[in-house]
Amino acid sequence: MSDLLSRLCEPLKAHEIDFRVQSINKGGYATILAYKDARVDINRLNSVCGLGWKREHTNGNHNCVVSVFCHDIGEWVSREDTGTESFTEAAKGLASDSFKRACFNFGIGIELYDYPVIQVKLNQDEFTVNGNKAKQTWSLKLRDWVWRVDHVGSEVTYIAAKDQNGDVRYSWGSAAKKAVVENLDSVTAVQKALSADEIGVAAEAWFEIPIWARRNMYVSEKHGGPFTPTERKLMQDEFINHYHGEEWTGLFSE
Repeated sequence: MSDLLSRLCEPLKAHEIDFRVQSINKGGYATILAYKDARVDINRLNSVCGLGWKREHTNGNHNCVVSVFCHDIGEWVSREDTGTESFTEAAKGLASDSFKRACFNFGIGIELYDYPVIQVKLNQDEFTVNGNKAKQTWSLKLRDWVWRVDHVGSEVTYIAAKDQNGDVRYSWGSAAKKAVVENLDSVTAVQKALSADEIGVAAEAWFEIPIWARRNMYVSEKHGGPFTPTERKLMQDEFINHYHGEEWTGLFSE
């Protein structure tokens, strides 16, 4: 049962999440809402449960009961929740919403509730103000943005977005935290070797870490990096510049 739930609860990938504008203020700041659609729930249930799941709508589609078959106990396990109508297709939207909410009770996409408030400063041509109301223009191509979402276990640690031109429009959290957690043994080995003045051992442990992780954690402590200023200065002088060149030096700045 626990394995089934843990697989259902695995955080959604960035490409499985939809982002839309919830509101825009007159200053041009857009609040972006992260959400899942029913297809994400169906795909997760199909991939984890195969044919061993079902849904039932009651009370005129207001309620949905989602059931999965648990082989460990030989029984169906059910979760139920209530939805709200959409502004466009009332009956269809109600059924979809109650289904998605029932799936939240199995943990599918539950981490979306832990997302920060996503606010993005829009470019001047991406919104217009009419009286006291601001609205987006066709220049805001949110569907073309590329999002990155990192997790440590079920915890959301980093969210970032680039627009259709490759410009970073939003970032939150620490990619360094994820890198440190996933390479904690190597980080600890580097720190212990540096404290013992064993530079060769520290260098060996550092370069065992994947390059993407090294780049993410090669930042100051206030940005989530694991090393003190003294440790970073020693690493920089003794072996990082030797292998990576001076262009990495700026990342050590406070």
